[in-house]
Amino acid sequence: MKHRKSITALVAGIALSGGVMATLSAVAPQDEKGITDKVATTRAALEKLTEIQKTISAEKRDWLFKKQLIEGRMDLIQREIETLEKKTADSKAKIAEADKSTVELAAKLEKLQGGKEVLVKAIVELEGRVRALAARMPSVAREGIESILQSMPAEGAETKLGLAARYSFVAGSLKMLGKFHQEVLVKPEVRVAADGRSVAVTTVYFGCGQAFYCDDNGSIAGIGTASAGEWTWIPKNEAAEAIKTLLEIARGKKTAELVAVPVRVQ
Repeated sequence: MKHRKSITALVAGIALSGGVMATLSAVAPQDEKGITDKVATTRAALEKLTEIQKTISAEKRDWLFKKQLIEGRMDLIQREIETLEKKTADSKAKIAEADKSTVELAAKLEKLQGGKEVLVKAIVELEGRVRALAARMPSVAREGIESILQSMPAEGAETKLGLAARYSFVAGSLKMLGKFHQEVLVKPEVRVAADGRSVAVTTVYFGCGQAFYCDDNGSIAGIGTASAGEWTWIPKNEAAEAIKTLLEIARGKKTAELVAVPVRVQ
C-alpha cells in the first residue's frame, strides 16, 4: 500500500513536471520578445538621454559665453560710470572755480567801472581843452587836426566811441600841434589890408606863439598871435621893413642877424 502511494506520487510529480515544462515552453517566446522590447526602449531612452545631455552641454556653453559677455559689458559700464563720476567731479570743481572767478571778476568790474567814470570825466575835460587850444591856433595849424576835431564827440553829446579811441584823438591832436609848435614855417597866404584889400603876403610862423607877414613890396605887414580864445592878426605896416628882413632870413635869402620886430605876448 505504501509502495503504491509512492508510485502514484512519483507519477503525479512527473506529470506536474511535464506540465511546468510545457508551461515554460509556452511562456519562453513571450519573455524573449518582452526583453527585446525593453532593450529597444532602454536604448531609445539612453539615446534620448544622450541627446538631452548634449543639449544641456550646449546650453551650458551658451550660458557661460553669455555670462562672460554680460560680465564684460558690466565691467565696461562700470568703468564708464567711474569715468563719468570723475568727469562730473572735475566739472563741479571747475564750476566752483568759475564761480569764484566770476565773483572776483565782478568785483574787478565794479572797481573798473568806478575807474572808467573817472577816465570819462578826464577825457571830456581833455577834449574841451584841445578844442579851446585849437581855437587859439592859426588856421594853418588847425588844418592838420581838423579831421580829428570833427571825429571827437560834440561837447555834452552822447557817443559810442570807446575811451581808447577818444584818448587817441586827443593824443593825436596834441602831437600834431606840438610838432607845429617846434617848427619855423614859411607859407604864402592872403591877408586883408587895412583898406579892405586882399593882399598876397608871406607869413613866417614861429610855432604857435608868434607869426609875421609882409608883402613883396614891403608896404603891408603885420603880426599874428594867440589871444584870448582865438588867433589874432594885427597890422604893423610901420614895421614892414624889419618884418621883410626877417622873412628873407627865414627863407635863407639873407644871413642871420638881429632884427627888431614887434612882438605881442599874451
